[in-house]
Amino acid sequence: MGTEHGCDAALGRIDPLRMNRHVEPECAGVWSIDLRSDRPFHPGRLRARLTELGGHEARTRGHFWVPTRPADACAWDGAGRQVSVGPLGPWGRHDCGTRLVATGRGPEHDTIAAAFHDCLVRDDERGTDWHAHGDALEDWLGAPEAF
Repeated sequence: MGTEHGCDAALGRIDPLRMNRHVEPECAGVWSIDLRSDRPFHPGRLRARLTELGGHEARTRGHFWVPTRPADACAWDGAGRQVSVGPLGPWGRHDCGTRLVATGRGPEHDTIAAAFHDCLVRDDERGTDWHAHGDALEDWLGAPEAF
């Protein structure tokens, strides 16, 4: 064990947009999954599937976006059946995307993966005029900016 502090490595572990995580294969009953997509979460399905994504003992962490707020990155941080979701601000130099890393010991591995994929905007929804739709996420993310 070294005593040298790696500032860049430390920032990569705490910044939800950087997520410098090496996901290990299952070992001793502990599993991790790295769920990624360039698609946003559908706001309605995200709210409907919240319990399946974060209402369990697994540790979940990452970032996401919703099509009603295309310029804004959002943070996801879940542990012990509690989830914190909130705005991070503009994407800046980071690529827009959705990523959650989940680590656990229980049976929720497949439930989390299925909920993640179900929450993503589908091909047939990509042409939706999101300007005409509210997202009902104001209590989590504040009022959306006009775009």
